Amino acid sequence: MSPAHIIPDPEAPAPRMLPDAWLTFSAALTQEVTDLAGRDDLTVFCAPGNGHGSPACFIPARAAIEIDGDHLGCDPATCDPRRPSDRERYPALWGALIHEAAHARHSRWTYQPTDAEGEEATTGTGTGAPGVSVTAHGAGDRDTTSHMSASTSSSAYLAATLLEESRIEAAQISRRPGDQRWLRACISDLVMAEYRTTPPASPDGDSPTSSGTGGTGGTGASPASPGGTPTPASPAASEPSKPAPSPTSPPTPSTAPPSGPAPAPPAAPPEEKTPAADKEPMTPWQAAYAAGLILARVDTGILDRDETAPLTTAVTTTLGTDTLDKLAAIWKAAHTTPDDDSKAMTDLGRRWCETIGVDPDQPPPPAPGTGDDASDGSGVPAAVSATLEAITATDAGDDAIPLPGDAKRDVERAHRKRAAATARRVFDPRGRAPKSGVGKTAIGGERPPTPTEQAAARKLARHLRAATYREPVTTTTTSAAPPGRLRMRAALAADAQRAAGAVPTAEPFTQTHRRPTPVPPLRVGIACDVSGSMYALADPIASAAWILARATGHLPEATSATVIFGDRVRVITRPGRAPASVTTFPALDGTEEFCDAVDALDAALGLSQPGAARLLVVVSDGVFVAPGEISGGTCRIARLKATGCGILWLAFGDTRPLPGSEVAVLSDPTDAATVIGKAAVRALTHL
Repeated sequence: MSPAHIIPDPEAPAPRMLPDAWLTFSAALTQEVTDLAGRDDLTVFCAPGNGHGSPACFIPARAAIEIDGDHLGCDPATCDPRRPSDRERYPALWGALIHEAAHARHSRWTYQPTDAEGEEATTGTGTGAPGVSVTAHGAGDRDTTSHMSASTSSSAYLAATLLEESRIEAAQISRRPGDQRWLRACISDLVMAEYRTTPPASPDGDSPTSSGTGGTGGTGASPASPGGTPTPASPAASEPSKPAPSPTSPPTPSTAPPSGPAPAPPAAPPEEKTPAADKEPMTPWQAAYAAGLILARVDTGILDRDETAPLTTAVTTTLGTDTLDKLAAIWKAAHTTPDDDSKAMTDLGRRWCETIGVDPDQPPPPAPGTGDDASDGSGVPAAVSATLEAITATDAGDDAIPLPGDAKRDVERAHRKRAAATARRVFDPRGRAPKSGVGKTAIGGERPPTPTEQAAARKLARHLRAATYREPVTTTTTSAAPPGRLRMRAALAADAQRAAGAVPTAEPFTQTHRRPTPVPPLRVGIACDVSGSMYALADPIASAAWILARATGHLPEATSATVIFGDRVRVITRPGRAPASVTTFPALDGTEEFCDAVDALDAALGLSQPGAARLLVVVSDGVFVAPGEISGGTCRIARLKATGCGILWLAFGDTRPLPGSEVAVLSDPTDAATVIGKAAVRALTHL
């Protein structure tokens, strides 16, 4: 793959006829690329072998994007890229499409060669193909008649096109932030994977004639040897399976892989190399190329700095910190360069070369040890491999980036699972509460309710019934005949229509139908704080809890449950059981397990599930000392309220209610019926 994967040749061969499944898939990609590129004139061709030897390429003259279908990894007949979930099956290919769409939208500058480069192209002293267009068209620019010509093997040209890769991705992410996930997959699965495996290009220019998606091979800056020479596609070298013409020999057909060296005459087997022979130093060009290709993507937000630490170390060893900082300043400047600023991009390419001591008008220096038996011992593939492993580990740990809505569903699923486990522990029928007034969250005993408490429970039941009452639905119908109420105006209109010889359309009789609305069942969860700060209020809390639970029991289709929470959560009243006596508790606990109390009531009563009027009543002063209880409780209250559950916070005196609660302050438990009733009506009707 290559950074210069825009093919400006207007006569580049068109893709062959696509099979039906690939044709349908390509048509679907064509529909989606309109949004990706912000252009409606692009056509996508995806099939095995497309891309001119690269995973993907953009051809401005035809406004076409070609993608090699070998990277799909599944049957195209089963693919539907219109569905975001389906794109998860082929993230790298979708990322390659986004990368080419970014070129189509943002690559609009033209490389401006110097006189020295033009002379090199005319005399043929360079290793590139003379007269090859180096214009990068896009975003509607379809002109192919005013291309400038130069030797595309100059170091400045290669550096400028290298900077273009991260520049267009930065522009794409700023326009479409959601594309970051797919570009990351493309870089890790296609760019970096091939960077560490592709053989180096020879110094004679035996590199592929085509180029690829943000990658490295075939530019003379191959993965293993960034010091090679590019030969972008041209009319004379448009077949991806043919090597580019060498300055010393005419091109010959070859069946070797596109990225391999040209065939050589039979020779004696080379002598076995010693380990020291494989440890060639990394050249400044190699190090800078790896930095511009991979490290520059850190500043775009696609890769993380800690993931690229191995490559940063390897590059710094060769270039030094100061030089790497200067290169970083150059690619950051490229990221903010306008799409059509040809002069700026050309100047940045030349600055890049001058920073690392390479002549910008000449091809980059060959990598050490290049030749028929060359191997890359520079350490670049090893550093890239370590970086790729770090990226893979990060993606595996994060379980990738979720689709829209998936994260919310996963969190909700996990919360329900945790709440169900808490409810099973709290409402375990085998559990036995200690009767003594000591121990964790102990129960003091039981006493019969007073007449005042019983009256308050009945009064509160009436308030709750009013809160859950729904007005009947009233509908009015008209008819031409009884039954119904006669409307004289309509009757006269009907007589006039008949007298005129017309068919009467007036309907003088009206009926009013009142259809009762089913009263939803009521679910009430009661959580009482029994920590030490509530010691003086233990008796009023017990009284208020009984009044609430008993009032709910007076209503048909109503269910309640009561728990106390302190060092642990303990059940007082199980769902569906109306308490006959008042349970007392000493309130001597040191902490408050508020979150577990809410989770237990939620799972036991379905407070977060629709289909009923739901109310959570919290009796507490809001002084929670256990770590995470305030933040966790706030999240749980917000979650319940978002599902339509009312939140009522009862307090005796000073209180610190959590946000989102309807607060009711009780000075006397006998006032509970009126105060709680009014607050419950507000909580249930103003959600």
